[in-house]
Amino acid sequence: EELKLGNKKRCDFLLFIKNKQRLFVVPIELKSGAIHDARDAVDQIQGGLNQANHWLNTNVNFHLFPILAYGKAPHRIILTKLRNHKVKFRGKEMKIKLVQCGSELPKELSQV
Repeated sequence: EELKLGNKKRCDFLLFIKNKQRLFVVPIELKSGAIHDARDAVDQIQGGLNQANHWLNTNVNFHLFPILAYGKAPHRIILTKLRNHKVKFRGKEMKIKLVQCGSELPKELSQV
């Protein structure tokens, strides 16, 4: 079956992890260099979630866990913007979890 991705902005990875009765929707954006535009990174994660919305049934119980992994630590102004931005998915809003590339997955996700 065709994925129907189109040429829209989207994140690098979109994970779906099922655990018991809950599904974790985990969009991951990887930035190896410096992040110059917080809005662009957020838009890529949001684009992945928009795609996930087309793939998932509407009655699925899910937990949203957006991640932005960076290589070079963002400038403090960009970091502040990233911490304040939220992504939206099916009526839920969530701040993006910032992690450094190569670090362990956040505890909340590694215990799935």
